[in-house]
Amino acid sequence: MLRRYIAEQPTSRLAIWARRTAVFSLIATILAIVIVRSGLLEFKPALATFGGALVFSIIALLLAFAAFVVIWREGLMGIGYSLTAIGIGLALLAYPSYLAVASYRLPWIYDITTDPIDPPRFEALARVRPRCQSGHLCWSFRCRAAAQCLSRDRAARAGGNPAGLL
Repeated sequence: MLRRYIAEQPTSRLAIWARRTAVFSLIATILAIVIVRSGLLEFKPALATFGGALVFSIIALLLAFAAFVVIWREGLMGIGYSLTAIGIGLALLAYPSYLAVASYRLPWIYDITTDPIDPPRFEALARVRPRCQSGHLCWSFRCRAAAQCLSRDRAARAGGNPAGLL
């Protein structure tokens, strides 16, 4: 009896390399995190490793999208490899992208004070900040500090523990 020869369809090389690059970036990211958490290396070399891993995940995304074009034009196999590379790449880039957007929304460094009791007056932010009942700017740490002092005074007068410890 003759065996039937089943010819395998070729797989896109770009898709294969996209997945390999994405898996490499995933492993490099995990290693960088483990190295920092365990204290084996200092922070700067691990940060460079993490940055390199993110660059490789971007390269994996580009290769995966290029593989989509090749797969569509030539009818090759490898869509699963491409989707895996995109999933890993997006998962690795999601949190750093979120942090970049969040840090972009923070105030500029010259708009930050280290004197919380008597901060300098910022004219642009003063119009945006909420006002207290007295009409002055409401600083939440002042309100919290006053409430803490008041609760300590009440506890001390009542004979309780002023620190609130058991």
